[in-house]
Amino acid sequence: MDKGQGDYVEKLEKERPVEAVQKGFSFLRERMLTDQSLLGYLSECSALPDEIKQGMREGQDFVSSGRAIKAILRHGPEECRKLIDFIRGSQLHADFKEHLSTVDVDSEKFNLSIETVYDHRTTLYQEMEPSLMADILLEKLVLNIDEHDTVERAVTRKEKCEALLLLVQTHKDNIQKFKLALKKCGCSSVLDEMKEKMPEIPGMFPSAMVLSIEIFSSKIDLKEKQQEIVKFLNSDSTLRSRISRFLHMRVDKAESPLVLHLTSLTEKASQRLLSDNDHVIQKLIKMLLDMMNITISLYEESKSLEIHVTITESTSDSNKQGLHF
Repeated sequence: MDKGQGDYVEKLEKERPVEAVQKGFSFLRERMLTDQSLLGYLSECSALPDEIKQGMREGQDFVSSGRAIKAILRHGPEECRKLIDFIRGSQLHADFKEHLSTVDVDSEKFNLSIETVYDHRTTLYQEMEPSLMADILLEKLVLNIDEHDTVERAVTRKEKCEALLLLVQTHKDNIQKFKLALKKCGCSSVLDEMKEKMPEIPGMFPSAMVLSIEIFSSKIDLKEKQQEIVKFLNSDSTLRSRISRFLHMRVDKAESPLVLHLTSLTEKASQRLLSDNDHVIQKLIKMLLDMMNITISLYEESKSLEIHVTITESTSDSNKQGLHF
């Protein structure tokens, strides 16, 4: 490590302890499995919930070690500074500094686009390890802790891959860091494939769209329920991911009464939503009604629920359609 790198790490540890811990996430996660002094410090750490400490006493595993580091990160600068101070006084410090000073060199001489990632998602599902990718993107400050949790909570490998790619799409400005993470994980085949098949018209997509859904009922007051959905959509990334997976469109934000700001990931996604076939819209509305605890039997029994949908796309006029249940 040269003097410039050493000065950078020194400043990072002293002035930005949260960032230092996050950048050292994978290092700390691995060392917790082998280093008794680090494990001892964390077992006494007041920032950690009892269930995590219990896991340490019973035998630390890879998942719970990640939860422990993220618990400290959630407590902010004070707890992170305490952990950094411990590391600086331990035998771990030299290796920790080396980890923080490592710079990934971009040897793949092409600019990756979010459209190319989406087009090659099938190969990515086969080749990339989503949990390891999520760790790297957390360290690179692309993902935050809650987004990392979204990947970890997914059950199957495919679900983890889907969740990760949806998050990458929300951070398209950091897409080159995703490319570096693929390289670091050894995903050379998919990188070669993407390099060979770059889109002929780069930057054509995504397309911004606004989906407004008005739900009326003469028997049920739905205003408050619609406001609850908006609140949940803006606060729950898992809920947004569920809708995004169905629409093939990213949910950027939601507004009252029930307006979704979407970014289409491919041209086909936009065409699918704007087509004359209302199957997509009807299924989405039923999904939203389920979120409002309005069962199929309830709105079929009332015979009074009317829904109007307005879709505005930046390159076309608004389309309006009424759906009746």
